[in-house]
Amino acid sequence: MRLYERGDLTTATAAGSIAAELRAINRPMFVEELGLFLNAATASILGFGRAGVAGVGGTVGLGDADLGGDEVASEGGVVLAATTAATAPSPYKRQISIPGAIGNGIVWTWPMGLRIKAGTSLVLVNIALSSALRLYVRWRE
Repeated sequence: MRLYERGDLTTATAAGSIAAELRAINRPMFVEELGLFLNAATASILGFGRAGVAGVGGTVGLGDADLGGDEVASEGGVVLAATTAATAPSPYKRQISIPGAIGNGIVWTWPMGLRIKAGTSLVLVNIALSSALRLYVRWRE
């Protein structure tokens, strides 16, 4: 399995909106780490989990191959604005309230890899009005 990473700035901040979608296209993704940090001094409540229905369309920001000589492009990645947005999970796998100061955040890890089956996704949801986020994700395919 190859290791990939990607960093992004989210733009969706409205309550109930999908801030980011981690979408597996043709093969599974195994998420090992997700870090997210406030880009503005806005207290934020976020939820993370498996999308009820994966998003459709939009631009999939592919991962950058890491720690390998044969840099094969990833088939999954991060979607910040889908043509048809994914639906929020029920229940969430994780939730967090982040105090409103620029740079506050969290790093979530899954040492064995949190599996995303091909054709499905995990989403980060703004449960309430939230800050734009600086985020990074590390995964294997």
